[in-house]
Amino acid sequence: MDLYKILKVSVISLSLLGIIMVLFILSDNLWGIDGVLSTAYIVLGLAVLSIFVRAVLIEMLKLPKNHNIIVLSISFLLTIVTFFWGDFSINLFTIVVILLNFLIYVTLYYLVLRKKESLYFMALFLVSTAAAFIFSDGLDIPMRDGKVLSAIQSNFVSAALYTFYCLILIASGIMLFFGFKNRK
Repeated sequence: MDLYKILKVSVISLSLLGIIMVLFILSDNLWGIDGVLSTAYIVLGLAVLSIFVRAVLIEMLKLPKNHNIIVLSISFLLTIVTFFWGDFSINLFTIVVILLNFLIYVTLYYLVLRKKESLYFMALFLVSTAAAFIFSDGLDIPMRDGKVLSAIQSNFVSAALYTFYCLILIASGIMLFFGFKNRK
């Protein structure tokens, strides 16, 4: 079976699954929302995973074998250290998190740290995140369930939102700039 047939069958099956979930939602059954969200998360995860794996493999083929073994070993050790830093319960979610951490470390090295231009953008992103963290207000916030969101947690949430807003403005500015620049 070639790639086209696999993609065709998977797209048709996911489309049918989406139609069934929408019918569940229209019949006032909230189970359909969970199904649609789960399907969307799975498809997004598979798409991102395939892009990352392809890009990393292309970069790995350009380097010698010893270099790849060292990078993969260090990435594996970082993943194990971050796993043992937290809790020790092993379930399917923990295994998925371990694999994603490993993939993130390998991708970070092969696609970001080895390229000078990527380092500039990574530094700008870290500076904007640090500035958002400094300018965010950390207040204790009572939540609906009676718990209290601590000041540092509130600070992290505010910093993430400010960083997101900043990135939206930057992306909009870039699109406008190149839109006007390439206009005929």
